[in-house]
Amino acid sequence: MTTVAGVERGTQPTPDGARSVALHVRSIRKSFANQEVLRGIDLDVHEGEFLTLLGPSGSGKTTLLRIIAGFESHDSGEMRLQGNDISRLSPAQRDLGMVFQQYALFPHMTVADNVAYGLKMRRWDSAKLRARVEQMLEMVGLPHLADRKPRQLSGGQQQRVALARALAYEPKLLLMDEPLGALDKNLRLQMEEELRRVHRQLGTTVIYVTHDQEEALALSDRIAVMQEGRFAGLDTPTALYQRPPSTFVARFFSNANLIPATASSDPGSEGAVVEVGDCRFPAATDLRGDVMLAVRPRSLRPETVADGLTIHGTVIDSLLMGDDRQVRLEAAGVGPVVARISAAQPGEFEPGATVTLSAASHDITVLAP
Repeated sequence: MTTVAGVERGTQPTPDGARSVALHVRSIRKSFANQEVLRGIDLDVHEGEFLTLLGPSGSGKTTLLRIIAGFESHDSGEMRLQGNDISRLSPAQRDLGMVFQQYALFPHMTVADNVAYGLKMRRWDSAKLRARVEQMLEMVGLPHLADRKPRQLSGGQQQRVALARALAYEPKLLLMDEPLGALDKNLRLQMEEELRRVHRQLGTTVIYVTHDQEEALALSDRIAVMQEGRFAGLDTPTALYQRPPSTFVARFFSNANLIPATASSDPGSEGAVVEVGDCRFPAATDLRGDVMLAVRPRSLRPETVADGLTIHGTVIDSLLMGDDRQVRLEAAGVGPVVARISAAQPGEFEPGATVTLSAASHDITVLAP
């Protein structure tokens, strides 16, 4: 069992101690109409890292991205890209690549001309430019569409062209703002694979904005979960998913059930005894008193465990989700709880049925309320 009481601002794991810092951000603040939307952001993004800013609408993730890009000013703080202060530079002077949800392709230009646009602005010689365009279109799998106009492409193809254009001039940093938001689910999955492949191939430093937890899990080296202008969590996808640092991260990122409990000292042990109703089990935590247990839906199973949480309840709703069944029940002394159970699991999970579900202690995180 993992226990986390909170996140210390400014402390963050390093994905690779040998990597240098590409982007250094300190104490960035921003207000709109006397409402503070960024509250002292500290962040180091390492060379070649894929970092995702994840959060609900209004959490500040797009504002932070726009400030890094130079499209929005900040009230205070500093930003350095590869050691150079970029705070007062225009977007064009920052040498960044941008990919938006709307693609922003030039409709009157061909695919090849769209990819070449940034290279022409940087006055690449024609032979080098043509070779680079061919290389980028080959990389995103679209060399056969070089002469087509954007309107002749599918949404996924347009997004690949936008990616090729943004990467063509080898920007120091690639910023992506909800780039897959306009695509259907199958296309999003295909583009996630494409983004992973391109990132592995080029090693470009990426800051990616999304509100989709699954997208963030699939793509990121690290994820910064934003809440009301601050980082509620900043860590690897695995760490945030399995060991959320706060109730907000547990709920938003891993869709965890938050179950009120009480932790008391366990004589002869450095840990505690956690109580939920008539269920008691040992926990390796230094928290005492009222606590919250974060339990992911997939951690609840229709079985009884010796050292862990066991709850009894009545099924309110049961939805078939392909290979899984999502079961929502009202648990005595706990309230509503959601579980994801294999659809092949034998048992009665229809509305009105009485069921027993358990979660092993190592799948439970004890949090301060």
